[in-house]
Amino acid sequence: MVLAPPGEGPAGDRALRRELARRSPPDLAPAVEEELAGRARRELMDDTAAVYLQVRVQAVLARRDGSDERAVVHLVWAGSGPDGEFREGRTTTVRYEEKGKGSWVRAGR
Repeated sequence: MVLAPPGEGPAGDRALRRELARRSPPDLAPAVEEELAGRARRELMDDTAAVYLQVRVQAVLARRDGSDERAVVHLVWAGSGPDGEFREGRTTTVRYEEKGKGSWVRAGR
């Protein structure tokens, strides 16, 4: 999947988001998708703050993960690693479980 030339920066992010959404149609309620995507984005920023610089989330996609009580959030992000090299297209997956009506918790923590 080639969406934008390497190094395109934020200008290429929109094409990436559009293509991910096209390949995986929404299956969560919009409010749940927004909540989980926002939570995963914040957790990514917290988890990477000590090691990575200039972190930018390029795309985020929240979908069901095999049942109504599980969801997975896929993040594509860019940042400078410990080696100082800035790279786009890094990926992270965060899984959530619903514990009661509308109460989602990160799985595996």
